Amino acid sequence: MIHEFDYKPNYGIPDEGARNFGVELELVCKKIQQEIEKSNNFSEKFQEEIDELAEETYPAFSSDCIFKKDGSLDAASWEIVTKPLSLSGQKEFWTPQIFKYLISKGLISYNTKCCGMHVHVSRKSLSLLQIAKLVKFIYNKENYKFIKKIAQREEKGYAEFSSNKSFSYVKDKNASKYSAINLCNENTIEFRLFKGTLNHNAFHKNLEFCDALIDFCAPSVSGVKESKEWWSFTEYLSINRKRYTFLWDFCKFHRIDDVNSWSDYLEERKFNKLKVDKIGESFPVVNLGTI
Repeated sequence: MIHEFDYKPNYGIPDEGARNFGVELELVCKKIQQEIEKSNNFSEKFQEEIDELAEETYPAFSSDCIFKKDGSLDAASWEIVTKPLSLSGQKEFWTPQIFKYLISKGLISYNTKCCGMHVHVSRKSLSLLQIAKLVKFIYNKENYKFIKKIAQREEKGYAEFSSNKSFSYVKDKNASKYSAINLCNENTIEFRLFKGTLNHNAFHKNLEFCDALIDFCAPSVSGVKESKEWWSFTEYLSINRKRYTFLWDFCKFHRIDDVNSWSDYLEERKFNKLKVDKIGESFPVVNLGTI
């Protein structure tokens, strides 16, 4: 069943010191959404169809997730919300077969106006300095094109990442939740920047980015100045590429694996007067697709 948006499952008490990830993946049923748009009316019939589809779909999942409504989504939609799991636990949960199954049920996530992928990380696994460095990296204007490429979408009102933010932002009680990093939750920080996807490689690229950036921002790994620079991050990623295979392959294909290749890439495109890459384009190394 699809729970109301404010439903909170009882998953027990997680290991507060462990780095756990909770994923919210937003979905739309393409066929039902088209029918709603055609009739220009959301009737009880459509809600019944959505509920039936959810009932059919849920048995393919374990008890490690629930389906919920989300007020920001289109009518023919819901989101899959997982329990807190380690990075390896999330990779075991989100298998290629799961994505193929969702696609077979007529669900999409990338080719929509509204769907995103949100990643929650347990706060107690991070230091305050680490969180502040994450904020400075995401909101550094020098990193804007890099973040946009990683996110695979333009900045949106519900996931803003273009304004510069100081370290004091981590204690701002009036901060908006509609930011690339939402700090309004008491127990987690939330990465909201990613475009939704039902592509296995793109999905795990997003998870690996969160994990890699958190590690990069650890006090023992990077200084405050260094941690703001995307090229320092990609250098760190290069050293640890065997840990982050999905993210590293993505960066290699888009030629953002080091500062020189990224600069050359931009100059080449400018010189040839080519249009900027569509943010969701796929690539042959690990196909990202646009589902």
